[in-house]
Amino acid sequence: MVTVIVIDTIALGASNLTIPVGGSADPNAVATDVSTSDSWQWTSDNTSIATVAGDGVSAVVKVWQRGETTVTVEHTVGGITKRVSCKIIVTAAVTKITLTPEETVLEVDKIASIRADITPKTSAGTYLYWRSSNPEIVKIDDENNHSAVASVTGMSPGIAIIMALNKDNVVLGSAKVTVNTAVTGIILSQSVAEKPLSDKTFQLSATVTPKGGYKCEDQLEVK
Repeated sequence: MVTVIVIDTIALGASNLTIPVGGSADPNAVATDVSTSDSWQWTSDNTSIATVAGDGVSAVVKVWQRGETTVTVEHTVGGITKRVSCKIIVTAAVTKITLTPEETVLEVDKIASIRADITPKTSAGTYLYWRSSNPEIVKIDDENNHSAVASVTGMSPGIAIIMALNKDNVVLGSAKVTVNTAVTGIILSQSVAEKPLSDKTFQLSATVTPKGGYKCEDQLEVK
């Protein structure tokens, strides 16, 4: 009888990982085979920059100083070995996260974008977590998005704080989002015809519907 050992593929979640000093990441190894008697070996080319400790497909890369190195995993089944590598780029530790704009006003069901600027700039590409203080008012459209830009949607009138948090150094950036009810009508307190033409300026009040909307006043000049 001939036993056939098949390793369809072995891969990592990314060919490059950018991690700030003191941070960590999981390379996310994936392999398909028909055997349970397999082995995994994780190595780092430069352990002074980054070390790796793995248990099967799971591994944790920890970085110690700025620089670049390569992490490699070897997967062996039935004497057949396949390997794949990931380049590790270690940047300066994150010291500040600034969200832009700091304040956003939008209506229910409308969408806005918020950008995170990382300090120092050499830490650009940092893995971020986006959160809302009240998802019933403002929802993060994709909480699995870990990039520097997040899309948010107004869900109901109110105020929520949007936060961007880096995974390792626990540095936080925040922005305020106010959601207003969409305006469906505006009624002026009086018409221009009700004022004598000698009054070149007068004050108007605008009532917004539905109630709870904006109230505005302006000076109009009649010529």
